[in-house]
Amino acid sequence: MKAFEKIQDNLKQSNLEDISNKLGYSNEKKGLNALHEILVAKNLHSWLHSGFYDFKFNAKELYKNLADLYNISKEEVEEELKQAELYQEEYDSLKESYIFVNTNFVKTTQPVFVLAFLEGLRRIRPKREELMFKSTEEVLEKIGNIIREHYHLKGGKLEVWGEIKNYQYHHKDGKVYLFDVEGNYIPNLQIPESKAILKM
Repeated sequence: MKAFEKIQDNLKQSNLEDISNKLGYSNEKKGLNALHEILVAKNLHSWLHSGFYDFKFNAKELYKNLADLYNISKEEVEEELKQAELYQEEYDSLKESYIFVNTNFVKTTQPVFVLAFLEGLRRIRPKREELMFKSTEEVLEKIGNIIREHYHLKGGKLEVWGEIKNYQYHHKDGKVYLFDVEGNYIPNLQIPESKAILKM
């Protein structure tokens, strides 16, 4: 069991008013609220990035103080914090990863503001958690599945943009991978990508 899970498990079996006092909260309601928030956190990563701060502790400080209160070793705590940091780095590295839906669109009479408004239809943002800590081959397989599902869901067409011709996956390393409409990776080919924007 991880340190964070041990804290949550211990809290469930503790008198929270007592724990609040031991943490030095003068306002019991404030202390109980802090303990409730850490109890319902999904994991350490989500807790550390919850934005928690109650003018006594931030998320990391409360985690460390509770670990100390429950005699969880500092080495275990620091290792878990290190893993949470690595997780965040990987999560952040996928921020710009997306799939471009290519229709070989050529503008005719469509107003630019309409195209700009619908631009988001041409970009699919995969859930980063589904791509994290995977090899390039595993990522491409996942992307292929997303593409296949998207194509069939849309019936092969995008509103205004037209018939879907292919898909381009922009990976975290800057490389672009081309896929056909059935989600098959097509090596060594790239299609120029367009973007509709409004300029003031």
